[in-house]
Amino acid sequence: MSVSKRSVRAARHTTTLATCLVVVASPVAAETSWMTNVGVGYTDNVVLVQDNEESETLGTVGLNLRFEEETRRLTSNVDIDASYVEYLD
Repeated sequence: MSVSKRSVRAARHTTTLATCLVVVASPVAAETSWMTNVGVGYTDNVVLVQDNEESETLGTVGLNLRFEEETRRLTSNVDIDASYVEYLD
């Protein structure tokens, strides 16, 4: 391999590395938010039947998470809504 081909190849690698560093070092505009919730409820027919209706008190707890990010090549949006219901009676 001649010296000129090595120089060209080294210059290409240096340019590629510099481009990767610029992309990695670019600022990222990401937004995150979260919310919690707690509640109590009541139903007079928990099993949804016409005969032998059963009443129940419910306790709930939940968490909502949101993540948004927009870059030059990618736009992402993630929403998570998790909740737990406990039958108290």
